[in-house]
Amino acid sequence: MKLRKTSLVANVTAAICVVAAHAVAAPPERVPPAPDYDVKSYPATACQLYQPAETAQFAPGSLCNNDSTDFVMVFCPVVRDDVESEDATYEIIVNINQSAAGPSFCTALSYAADHEVIEYVTTYAADSGKTTLHVDLDESVPGGYYDLLCGLAPGSCLYSYRVFEWEGRYDEMTDYNR
Repeated sequence: MKLRKTSLVANVTAAICVVAAHAVAAPPERVPPAPDYDVKSYPATACQLYQPAETAQFAPGSLCNNDSTDFVMVFCPVVRDDVESEDATYEIIVNINQSAAGPSFCTALSYAADHEVIEYVTTYAADSGKTTLHVDLDESVPGGYYDLLCGLAPGSCLYSYRVFEWEGRYDEMTDYNR
């Protein structure tokens, strides 16, 4: 879908004004440091369509299902820091805007390096409107990886997701200086 340039500029300007007004009216609270887990946040734009022909629209900071009848399936990458752990994730939080068309869902998967599924957990959106899905993987294997698969109901949007991974020993983590 192509937007007219003046419409796009107006939308971006309005978004900047809303963000600026929010920052002046209520400064964000500081989140305390995570003592036992590593946290990574991802935008929905990091995800990719399961079937490229599916009707979905990427926009700044979101991925929306524009189809009026069918679900859109997306895969979202998850960077695994503790590559030797068997504890898996502490939690994955997915931020969506659920339409009334049906429950969107997300499935977190834990794989071995040879693509054998170690564990998978699925959670569904209970209510329409902006909501969060919470998924927790309990099992992983050294050298394995994670994946996040989400099914967006017609008219629903995926905004972002955060991955909380148990912190391992520094020599097993991929994002520490060695």
